[in-house]
Amino acid sequence: MKAMSRVARNMPADPTVAWNSNHTKITVQNHTILISKYIEQVKQSLLSLSRTLDENILFGIEFPPGSFDLPDDVSETNDINTHAFGLFTIPSESSSLLNWNNHPATFFLEKLCDAGELCARRENSIIWDVQHVNQWLLEISEAWAEALTLIHLLAIPGRGTEVTTWQHTNSAASPRHLFRSSTLQTLITQSNYNKTTAITGRHKHILRVIPFTLSVIITKLLRVVRPIESLAFTSLNIENASGTREVYSTYMFVSHGRVWGSNTLSACLRRWFLRELDVPFGLHLHRHFAQALQRQFLRYEKDHELADVANEVMGHGQEVADHNYAREGQDLSLDSTTRRKMEIVGYDWISKVHEIEVSPRDKGKGKARV
Repeated sequence: MKAMSRVARNMPADPTVAWNSNHTKITVQNHTILISKYIEQVKQSLLSLSRTLDENILFGIEFPPGSFDLPDDVSETNDINTHAFGLFTIPSESSSLLNWNNHPATFFLEKLCDAGELCARRENSIIWDVQHVNQWLLEISEAWAEALTLIHLLAIPGRGTEVTTWQHTNSAASPRHLFRSSTLQTLITQSNYNKTTAITGRHKHILRVIPFTLSVIITKLLRVVRPIESLAFTSLNIENASGTREVYSTYMFVSHGRVWGSNTLSACLRRWFLRELDVPFGLHLHRHFAQALQRQFLRYEKDHELADVANEVMGHGQEVADHNYAREGQDLSLDSTTRRKMEIVGYDWISKVHEIEVSPRDKGKGKARV
């Protein structure tokens, strides 16, 4: 008993979370955030990321109409079984990319070669400027770090070990996690993660909504930038080129040929909160902050079903701990009713809490703006 008491006393206490009287400020472990400033900084970060991507990574190039359109209903078949299938495919060989007719990635590569700063074309080969390519790859990594942070803030936060291994195409290891919602006309993620999977063999299935502006950013990064990024990196690092291409063509969060680790998400969050709000919120403290927002502004007092779904998506509360919402194995299918409820909760989290447009259908409907 004495030994256990010593362990209990030495364990850190859970952060104290407190609102002010009119719920405009929240304090988490003695760090206070003005909610209106938090919302404004999220919006500004979204706009800044969009500008940075267009200027520093796409170099201000004017693309043909439709290059950045989200995948349509025909492209999204919800196939989670076909190996290498996803919304954004990448040619397995560089020669395929050079002749990938009418694709925005091929158009982008031709424009880069014409400019001659990043690369140049010699017959059927691409010659890369190592210094400029490395700087460009660093810019892409920074863009993905900001996108990861915004996904976490705006899509109801998941766990670090879940998010950083999300796939945009199916593989032998796992079905993909990135889909398009035909209802909302924006991208969504659907995870098959559960922290007790190793013990139970069962997976928790959570659908999270990504707002339209951020979905366009992800579309640019995966459809247009990722094929060139993969080609450039493998051209300069020819060792295990096939394995590197496989990583780029499978996982969302990759830089310099490597899949990101779970600690990356916490580092990205902490950097964002320090930069924008001067508070040191990593994964742990942000989770308490997000739960407080959800409980205050997304309570669904008159709709108990959505309240349960909100708790399930957030992954807290005794009602969630006492139930097993998972399906067997890695099946990512959700029945239409559950899917729709999760979409509603995700929509409300983005539009009502963060005042950001979720779907292209939202333009001009209210105060939610990006």
